[in-house]
Amino acid sequence: MTGREHYIAGIATSILVGMASYMSHGNKSIAYLISAAGIISTTFLDPDLDMAENALINRKYTPGVVKRWGFLKFIWLPYGYVFRHRSVFTHFPFLSDLIRLLYLFVVVFLPIDLTLFNLSLTSKLKTLHLKPNEILAVWLGMGSSTAVHYLTDLFTTEFFTDERPPKQFPHYPQYPHKPTPYYRHQDKDPEHPS
Repeated sequence: MTGREHYIAGIATSILVGMASYMSHGNKSIAYLISAAGIISTTFLDPDLDMAENALINRKYTPGVVKRWGFLKFIWLPYGYVFRHRSVFTHFPFLSDLIRLLYLFVVVFLPIDLTLFNLSLTSKLKTLHLKPNEILAVWLGMGSSTAVHYLTDLFTTEFFTDERPPKQFPHYPQYPHKPTPYYRHQDKDPEHPS
């Protein structure tokens, strides 16, 4: 699938999972939270961030999720160099979401907090009293968008094929001469008139 198709599938899945949550529990705020988390994750924390190094190597193959970071896309370059494209650590649902959040926390949030706020923001994070159902809603929204990306890659592409030889197809006999063209019974062969 193309990056655009992945994006549309992720957004649609996030909305559908949010709607399913509302239909099953009737809690609007949780349903909105699931959908919002999925849409934000699809837009800025998509599994294809593992191709961020392409922004320097070959701009033609830079995925949309990297372009959406604009001039801040450089923060994902180490991530792209460390992880192979479509590895378990970047594409597997929930696990890869956790890794991307931790990466963002360590590479972006902590340095800014240390430089500007002397780690006061990090200490304040401990005082936040997030409800378990809100954490679960965010986790479900992020995981569902990653899951649809993973499944579409699994069923529409050769998964985990980078740096491996392509699958060999059976070879059919090759004839040195030009194959004889097929003519219908009512057609005449122009080279061999009867």
